Amino acid sequence: MLATRRLALAVGATLSLVALSGCVPPPAPPDPLVSCASLQVSSTYTPAATTAADDVMGAVQPGSGVSGCTDHTGRGVTAATLDGSFDVEGACAAHADDEEWARGTGQLTWSDGSVSQYAASLVGWTFLRIEIRLTGGLWAGATASVPVETTDAVGTCSGAGISEVTIEGGPFVLHPAGSPASRPLLGVEAIDAGGSHTCALVGGGNAMCWGSNLNGQIGNGGFTRQLVPVDVVGLGPASDITAGSAHSCALVAGGEARCWGDNDRGQLGDGTTTSSPVPVAVQGLSGATSISAGITQTCAVVAGGAVACWGNGSSTPTLVPGLSGATAVSVGDLPNMPYLGPYACAVVAGGEVRCWGNNSAGQLGDGTVTSSATPVSVVGISGATAVGAGPYGSTCAVVGGAVECWGSNTWGELGDGTTSAYSTVPVSALGVAGATDAGQGVRHACARISDGSATCWGHNDRGQLGTASTLAVNPPAPVVGLTDATSLSVGHDHNCAVRAGGTAVCWGRNDGGQLGTGNLSDSSTPVTVIRGL
Repeated sequence: MLATRRLALAVGATLSLVALSGCVPPPAPPDPLVSCASLQVSSTYTPAATTAADDVMGAVQPGSGVSGCTDHTGRGVTAATLDGSFDVEGACAAHADDEEWARGTGQLTWSDGSVSQYAASLVGWTFLRIEIRLTGGLWAGATASVPVETTDAVGTCSGAGISEVTIEGGPFVLHPAGSPASRPLLGVEAIDAGGSHTCALVGGGNAMCWGSNLNGQIGNGGFTRQLVPVDVVGLGPASDITAGSAHSCALVAGGEARCWGDNDRGQLGDGTTTSSPVPVAVQGLSGATSISAGITQTCAVVAGGAVACWGNGSSTPTLVPGLSGATAVSVGDLPNMPYLGPYACAVVAGGEVRCWGNNSAGQLGDGTVTSSATPVSVVGISGATAVGAGPYGSTCAVVGGAVECWGSNTWGELGDGTTSAYSTVPVSALGVAGATDAGQGVRHACARISDGSATCWGHNDRGQLGTASTLAVNPPAPVVGLTDATSLSVGHDHNCAVRAGGTAVCWGRNDGGQLGTGNLSDSSTPVTVIRGL
C-alpha cells in the first residue's frame, strides 16, 4: 500500500497545476494568485505496476478537477479540465524521503478557454507533496506545493498490479513569478553547500538553512524539508557556518560551536549520539576561528592554530596530535569504505598542507595509500591559501592561483584531463589560473577565480558543473553567467556562491530543495536563492 500512495502522488503533481492558472492577471499580480481548498484526480498506469523495478507511465483521467478555488480578485474559479502524462521510477519500490521519483507535464484548460502548461515533480514519503511549476500560459514560472494522499487504488504490487489510483489533496496556493515570495534572499554574507541541504549567514550573522531535513540538519526544530531558507532556532549571531552531509555547525560568541542534525557518530560534539533538530553546544570548545563538517566528523581550528575534531565515534572534541599553526581545515570522507573512517586536511604556516585519516584513495596526498592517525605533509605543496576535502576521497588546494588536486579521480574530478582511478600526489587542474578557493564534491570539483567567475570539472549528471548541460567536463569549464562571485562552496552534487551585493546563487542537484529556489528542479546554470514562499 505504501507504493500505492507514492504512485498516487504522481497524479497529484499533474492536478496541482490546475489551480495555478485560470484568471487574467492584473498588471502587478499579487501573492497569492489562486487559493484552492481541495483537488481530486484519477489516473491509470500502463503497464500495471507489479515489481520494485517497474517504470510505468500514467495518464490523468476525465473527471479530475479542483474545488473551493478563489483567485486574487475574490471571484470563484469555476471548473477546469486537465490532461497530462507522467512517469514513475520504480513504481513499487520503497522510495526515500526527499527523493524525486516521478515527474509529469500537461495542459490545463479553464472554463474561459485559457490554457496553461505545467511541469510537476513528486517527492516525499512521510510528507507527501507535489511541487508544481507553470511553464507556459498564464503566470509562467509560478509555483505551488500541494499535500496529497491516496483515497483509492485498483490492484496491488503483489497481485495483478496497480492499474488505477485516485488521490485527493490540498489546500494549496499558487504564488506568481516575481511575487515577494520569489524575490532574492538579500544580505548573504557566507554560504556552505552540504549533502542535500545548504546553510548561510545573512544580515549580521543570522544563520539560515534549507533543503533536506530528515535528520534535523536545517536546525528549525523539525524534520520537514524546506525549499527556501528558514532561520536556525536559538543560535544567535554566528561568525562561521558549515553544512555537512546530514548535520550542520556554526561558531558563535567566544568561538564556541553549536551543531545540529545527524549525530550517529558523535559529530555534534555534545557528548551523545542523539540527533538534534536544534543547535546543541559542542562540549569544551572555545576560541574556534573556523569550522568544517563532513559526513561523520567535524573539525575546527582553535587557539594557537591547533585543530580539534569530533565524531567518527568520539562524541567530544579531541586535539589532532602534532598539528599547530593551522589557518584553515576541511573534512572529507570516503563513504564506500566507512570502516576506514573519514579524513581531513589543514593549511598550516607557510602554506604547507597536512592531512590525516583514511588514505585508501590517496586523499592524504603523501604519495601512499597508507592511512595515518597523525598529520602527514602533502607532497610538493607550499604557499597554499585554501584547501577543500571532498566527501568521496578527493582533495584540492589553491597554490599561487593554480589548483592542485589529489585522491580519487574516477570521474575526472582532479581536473588534469584523465580519469585514472586515483593519484596519491597532487596534479594540476588544467587551465585554472587566478583561483582564490576550490572544493571537491562527490564526483566533481569547482574553483572561484579572482575576477568573480568560477570553473568546474568532473561528473555532471545533475548539472553540478553549471555549464548549461549535463555532459561531463574534464578539463575545467566556466560556470555559465557567474561573473561576480565573492565566495564559492562545493556540496555533494550542488554548489553555491555569494554574489557581489549579497545575493546567492546555487546550481546542480535539487531533489532535497538544496538550491533554495522554492522547487525541486535541478539546474545546470546558477539560479537565485529566494527568501520565502
